[in-house]
Amino acid sequence: MRILIIGSGGREHALAWKLGQSREKPDILVAPGNGGTALEARNADLPSGGVDRLMEFIREHKVDFVIPGTELPLVNGIADACARAGVLCFGPAAYAARLEGSKSFAKEVMREAGVPTADFAVFNDYAAAEKYARGRKRPLAVKADGLAAGKGVVMAAGAEDAVAALRGMMLEKRFGPAGETVVIEDALTGEEVSLLAVCREEALVLLPAARDHKRALDGDNGPNTGGMGAYSPAPVLPESRMEEIADLVLRPVLKTMKKRGVPYSGVLYAGLMLTADGPRALEFNVRFGDPECQALLMRFKGDLLELLIDCASGRLNDARGTAGKAHPPQAAGCGSGRPGNTLPRTGSTRPSALALNGLQACAGPADSGVCSPLWTDETALCVVMAAEGYPGEYRKGMTIGGIDEAEAGVPGKIKIFHAGTVAEQGRIRASGGRVLGVTALGADLREAQERAYAAVAGIRLERAFFRRDIGDGGLRAFK
Repeated sequence: MRILIIGSGGREHALAWKLGQSREKPDILVAPGNGGTALEARNADLPSGGVDRLMEFIREHKVDFVIPGTELPLVNGIADACARAGVLCFGPAAYAARLEGSKSFAKEVMREAGVPTADFAVFNDYAAAEKYARGRKRPLAVKADGLAAGKGVVMAAGAEDAVAALRGMMLEKRFGPAGETVVIEDALTGEEVSLLAVCREEALVLLPAARDHKRALDGDNGPNTGGMGAYSPAPVLPESRMEEIADLVLRPVLKTMKKRGVPYSGVLYAGLMLTADGPRALEFNVRFGDPECQALLMRFKGDLLELLIDCASGRLNDARGTAGKAHPPQAAGCGSGRPGNTLPRTGSTRPSALALNGLQACAGPADSGVCSPLWTDETALCVVMAAEGYPGEYRKGMTIGGIDEAEAGVPGKIKIFHAGTVAEQGRIRASGGRVLGVTALGADLREAQERAYAAVAGIRLERAFFRRDIGDGGLRAFK
């Protein structure tokens, strides 16, 4: 079975690493990949020319299963194109992917679905946006409507900050076309948390809660980034409350998308603020987060490939209450493999029946044959090492050393996921803003934090910086 993972970050390295552990022993391509994915799989040049050229690549390489790691191919319609070609794809159709591709679309869906969120207004005229911002006597969040690599949100303490953000987005075109339309919403205060689920129509399998850190600097200061660290589970959202949040935020969106005629399929990621007035949805993503994915997959026990195929092929049933459990009840046949997962590939002469034997637990009725993952009771924490200057201009080409030694520090408990790296002449060099995701497992959050930072200390990377407070908020929650 040949899999194509699309992307080049730490998330894609984590996916290649975990999918490579499947008993199916898939042949994994990552396009374009990075220095780390080259060790777990095979890198391939990402073809230019959009979805049509990408589909030619998929046909030429006889790909059976496509997993877009990043949001852009999904927004551009790769899942739709795969469906037309009879190739299985894990991810939503382009219309549903607008939940991430357009913040105004996401807010409209939230409103229709009755999902609690901050008051907001949408503008494509700068003068009207400025007038609105000056009239709001409270902190605001100014958001570029389109995709901006996780950096298109400015938290404005007052009107002047909000106007400056609007000027940068709408007049100076800081984010290009993504900032031509903006969403202005009231800033929320509370504890942030991320809740992800693997979804198919109205069925979902919850993943454990995670906590991301978007700001570049300690204390949640500095500009927004793609993410500077994460940990899972997140104490602020205990397992006992996850179904409540799913019923409040995730399931209404799934029902609304189905009502609109485009049922959702793939990962649905809700960024949440737990306020004094209850949970509020901040945003949706339509793929695994980065670096949340690294922390989550460190804790994952079982066959990830099986879960993703169940979702993409329509076998997923609703699973309540299994997201964080280490040992939920075994279903008949789970853990011993089950034949009959058929990949609907038009024109393929290669066998498509799978017998995936991961350690799993029943996600639906005992006779459904559908399985959901198990999770270790340990905590995982990821610290992102970034190039100096990120998320602005940054230096490239620095040689990276000490990775193998860092992973060997606590065997089996530390994994260095590559993001902005490239393998050149036997060396690993920095090639992007976020360079490495240093991820560790521990018996609890404190041990995971200590192990991750000890590993960071052993890595040699000039002109790098990292936040030194990843996990501190979770530790305070225990006090």
